[in-house]
Amino acid sequence: MKQSYVLGVITLLLFLLWLVLAYLGRREETKEEKGIQKLAMQVGLYLAKQAKLRGWMKPHVKIRLAALYPTREIDELCREYYGKKFAIVASFLLMGSAFVWLITFVSQRDSVLQNSRELVRGGYEAEDEEISLVITQEDTGISRVYEHTLLGRTYPKEELEQMAKALEGQLPKLILGENVDTKHIRSDLVLSAKVEDYPFQIDWASSDYSLADSDGTILNVELTEAKEAELTALLSYRDYEKELTIPITIYPVNLSEEEKQDRQIRKQLDLSDKSQQEEETYVLPETLRGKRVNYAISGEGQLWLLLPLLLVIAVLLYVGKDKDLEKETVLRRKKIERAYPSFVGKFVLLYGGGMSIRKVLERLGKDDLQPDLREELLILIRDLHNGILEQGALEMFGRRCGCASYIKFAGLLISNLKKGNTEFTQQMKEEADAAFLMRRNLARKLGEEAGTKLCFPMILMLGVVMAVIMMPAFLSF
Repeated sequence: MKQSYVLGVITLLLFLLWLVLAYLGRREETKEEKGIQKLAMQVGLYLAKQAKLRGWMKPHVKIRLAALYPTREIDELCREYYGKKFAIVASFLLMGSAFVWLITFVSQRDSVLQNSRELVRGGYEAEDEEISLVITQEDTGISRVYEHTLLGRTYPKEELEQMAKALEGQLPKLILGENVDTKHIRSDLVLSAKVEDYPFQIDWASSDYSLADSDGTILNVELTEAKEAELTALLSYRDYEKELTIPITIYPVNLSEEEKQDRQIRKQLDLSDKSQQEEETYVLPETLRGKRVNYAISGEGQLWLLLPLLLVIAVLLYVGKDKDLEKETVLRRKKIERAYPSFVGKFVLLYGGGMSIRKVLERLGKDDLQPDLREELLILIRDLHNGILEQGALEMFGRRCGCASYIKFAGLLISNLKKGNTEFTQQMKEEADAAFLMRRNLARKLGEEAGTKLCFPMILMLGVVMAVIMMPAFLSF
């Protein structure tokens, strides 16, 4: 439970830090009236204020925000944008750490290993449980994973004397495992307590436990020559009992020192487990092969690794917010650019009807244009009414739109205002024709892009059709 305590402390510290930041930002004005959202926004606005004081706000973010929201103050836009971004990141880190702590706490609470050295068994009817036990030597710190079978809790011996019938003819073949026959035993035997399709209970015994254990383990690590032993199977069913003796010949096997050590450790664990099988908990031995060891369940205690993942996701959220802003800016620019042919066409039509340039712009500002373009026109008209020179207002209009088409349009208007160009009407008509040609090319380009995007689904559909056609042909063979 130590790791869950550490994660709990980290989560608590993050929560307290979150509340402190919310308190420091309590005077920041937010649109949220109450609740967690308001606290989160106060945290974000306070951090945004600190980011501004330390010069962390990126210039390109200001440029994109100004392009997206030209009618609003840039300082307020940056404050709101960074406030929301910091609020999302701070809330994610808090909730993420709380989630990691919760799943760590639940997993450790339900763990079979309690109090560092006690394995909690199931009930009397529970089956044996396979666990991966991590054993760490205290002196060297070396850890190894051992697969251990935690035996289910059994009734006292006097209650277990319910026996079954003998299965004489098949047992010598069923116990072989990977061995060829009982006269050439080199690997562990399969001494099952049950045989499928037979309602018999089988208890095994060995004539020499230094060679063969009752669980089928063949102890031939230190064997130098072939030796004989006998396995006794007590086959019982209700009141019927019968003993069957199976002679076996065990041959030596070559094992590495590490494999020998692993077998000895497994044997010591199994013997210790059996000696405490009637107890509610299994107290693991303090020493194995004469060395003090520590225990842990394989796979548990690794959930703290999610914390670095939370930090990575938080960074991605922070960076992704700027990417989203960039996409919004590009999308707005494309929308304004697509509206250019219609805008120029209406301008030429109204100007050719005898209206002045300013009147045409005012009329277009009231027309049903693309919303972002209409907003830019209204800003242009407001600048003209506020006394800004027409040349400067038109230049700012072209730069705000961010498209070469509008910059050229503004240049034509400025040229006409400066020189009184007599060919202005003809130039605008040519510009309108070029704009409509641009619209046609853009439509063709968008159609090609849509066709390209449909290629992958069409390939998938082709594969499905081919499978439907060819499957009956394959099945007919």
